Amino acid sequence: EAVLRGASLHQFLTEMYGNEPRRWRDDLKGAERLRYITNAFTRMRYCDRRGRLDFAEKSPPGKQDKALTPWFAVPGRKTEGTHIVFGHWATLQTVQPVDPTHGVTHVDTGCVWGGPLSTLREDDGEIFSVPGLSRG
Repeated sequence: EAVLRGASLHQFLTEMYGNEPRRWRDDLKGAERLRYITNAFTRMRYCDRRGRLDFAEKSPPGKQDKALTPWFAVPGRKTEGTHIVFGHWATLQTVQPVDPTHGVTHVDTGCVWGGPLSTLREDDGEIFSVPGLSRG
């Protein structure tokens, strides 16, 4: 947030795109650290067996390469036990717990493809959707 509001925004924007690093390390600094954080927030869907982000696979869980695991199902995930509401994975096209075992709720209903735009009110779990614009 500080970078997005600060004087180094332009520098960040020129360096934020890329597929490396694919795995978090505590010693990441500068552009590499910010790029990983940006990718985790906006592009993370699957991880390989070593915990590295995979950016090529876009299929919904169950149709992905068998060597990949949805990020929320990675064994030993540091956020296990914390309910996470996430979006930006339009192929899931659902607003419901994706996998109650892992305590995550997905709220992307495919608005990018003409589906509804949806959100979840955290206080009571109520779901709100408005029709998307048809693409054509």
